[in-house]
Amino acid sequence: MSSKAYWFLQDHIIYVQNAGDLTAEDFRSVDKEIIAYMKEAKESSPSARVHVLVDSLQMTKLPSLLDLEGGRILKYMQQPNCGTTVVVGVNNSLLNIISRLLTATMGVKLHMTDSLDKAVAYYKNLDPSVDGVPDVEAWKENLS
Repeated sequence: MSSKAYWFLQDHIIYVQNAGDLTAEDFRSVDKEIIAYMKEAKESSPSARVHVLVDSLQMTKLPSLLDLEGGRILKYMQQPNCGTTVVVGVNNSLLNIISRLLTATMGVKLHMTDSLDKAVAYYKNLDPSVDGVPDVEAWKENLS
């Protein structure tokens, strides 16, 4: 149905909102958006890591592993300034296996959790020097 990227915290955290039944094309499209944000951040903050917060609480269906090319469909994870990706709301054993494989084989940093508040707390602990992390629920209300 849809997958869209936004700055959650400029040059530090990208928020991805997934909703409905997603297709491989949705993943390709949002991957391009994420890469564009990461390139933008690299220009203004060359040494900063850019993290990705994936909100899948409203997602109802994930494409097949074959359609997702075993996780390789997400090229943003190969960007030099890619930090940690936290996926919220996906309780899928196959996705957990994929995330472990990507972590082990590609050095991708993935973390799974069940709430947006836990995801934000994870980022705050990961990099306490990042100031101005907004309240995620209040921030989401301003999305259109």
